[in-house]
Amino acid sequence: FGAGQRDLYDRVPQLKWTQGRICLLGDAAHPMMPNLGQGGGMAIEDALVLGQELRRIGDPSVVPLALKRYAQNRILRAASVQGMSRLSSTILFQYNHPTTLEATAFPPKLRNIGPRSLITRACQGFLQRVAFPLQFEYLFSFPGSLDPQVFAAPRPGDFTTAAASDARGPGPTLQGEAEKKLLDGTPLDEWFSQYW
Repeated sequence: FGAGQRDLYDRVPQLKWTQGRICLLGDAAHPMMPNLGQGGGMAIEDALVLGQELRRIGDPSVVPLALKRYAQNRILRAASVQGMSRLSSTILFQYNHPTTLEATAFPPKLRNIGPRSLITRACQGFLQRVAFPLQFEYLFSFPGSLDPQVFAAPRPGDFTTAAASDARGPGPTLQGEAEKKLLDGTPLDEWFSQYW
């Protein structure tokens, strides 16, 4: 391989993921550079939204409509994450050690004074304090409604079933109960003894 060569590929975001009763998800719909580690996460989000849309229909003849709604709910977020991944990849491969002033010797010496090093130094504060925190806030949030119970009724072994409570002893009987108590300030030792 030549210097600077990287055999990683993505593509411009596609705006059509469905045709009739066929749809794309994951890398087939939105391949992205690996630098943000979001390819798998986007595929999981796709599967969740697709599952929710298919679960909402009662008539198999409206599957194409459910697939279109899935695509409409996912295209913008996936395209934006594709763009962020591409930008992060570009930054990483254009990165050079930032320019530094070495004041331990006399006279002080500048290190890493090439154009890319100067640009890296100039952008470093903005990237660390503004761009990256906003980027990760967006990546780790899930837009829209998220109902994890949309897929199945409670089953034996689930936290919120009577059978689970009998088998396990004390614990949450309502979905979100343990989280609410923790956030409400229940002492950790008490919370662990009840829910762990």
